[in-house]
Amino acid sequence: MSRRLSLAADNAGGPADSALVGETPVMRTLFRRIEQLAASDLPVMLVGEPGVGKTAFAQLLHRLSDRAGTTLARVDAADGPEAIQRAVDSASGGSLLIENPAELDPPAQARLVALLDRATDDAPRLVATGGFDPRRDVARGRLRADLFHRLSGAIVPVPPLSARREDVPLLVRHLTARHSGRTIGEDLLATLAQRDFPGNVRELELLIRRLAATGQGPVGAGELDAPPDTLSPDPLPLEATGQLAASVAAHLQRYFDLHGDQLPPPGLYDRILREIESPLLRIALDATGGNQLRCAELLGLNRNTLRKKMAERNIQVTRSRRVM
Repeated sequence: MSRRLSLAADNAGGPADSALVGETPVMRTLFRRIEQLAASDLPVMLVGEPGVGKTAFAQLLHRLSDRAGTTLARVDAADGPEAIQRAVDSASGGSLLIENPAELDPPAQARLVALLDRATDDAPRLVATGGFDPRRDVARGRLRADLFHRLSGAIVPVPPLSARREDVPLLVRHLTARHSGRTIGEDLLATLAQRDFPGNVRELELLIRRLAATGQGPVGAGELDAPPDTLSPDPLPLEATGQLAASVAAHLQRYFDLHGDQLPPPGLYDRILREIESPLLRIALDATGGNQLRCAELLGLNRNTLRKKMAERNIQVTRSRRVM
């Protein structure tokens, strides 16, 4: 890597975003690729899983380019027509970051294409972020082909944390220094390095922030898996309906947060209901000793409906002598 990029991604000096911390071969390859592309005006799409730091690398690309002193404007799915117009105008001579173009509604995508075609004088450098396979988004009709072709001069994958586990101890030290004065021993660092983090760097950072907020001194192994409610200084009983709703809301919000700059996959409503329904059925059946009639009454369901749901969820029941 050149001196210029080394300074931008210097771990010891503390990069602006934790996603830029990394020394594994895949990260060094990514840094070199960003450096190469920064020297041109080629449109770039940074793709990968939620939470890997695509936006951070888009910002790094802008900072390393000859446009570093100009505006980096941003467009995302929450922007209306006026906001998109302002972003394109303000990016004139600078860079325009388009977050998840497949999440823009069809009129917004069409408007963006028209605005980009008109921006001939001092046209912005285009950088986009997206899911791992934007071509699939085009095939499914979620992303206009003409917009994709304007943005995909180079498609650069940002690796998930699972592809660079050796960076996890480095990341943990960096995040711990940033968010708390707590220490994490080498044994726990090795444990974390073997963990799956579906939310990638964002999920790891949320874990470190939680540990910083809920304890002092060295981190204990039990804290890594402790649910948020048990770490609360004044936990409320889950039996209260309001608390149950708040707990579910908190878990759902964390689920959305882990997807970062993307929405969760389609079908969320049915998926969440299935996740809640299966343990509810199992616990209710256990509480009624496997008596399906009593369980149906408890749940307020027709017995045939209960049987159908059990078959759909592949729930097997053994009758017990549990006292009811």
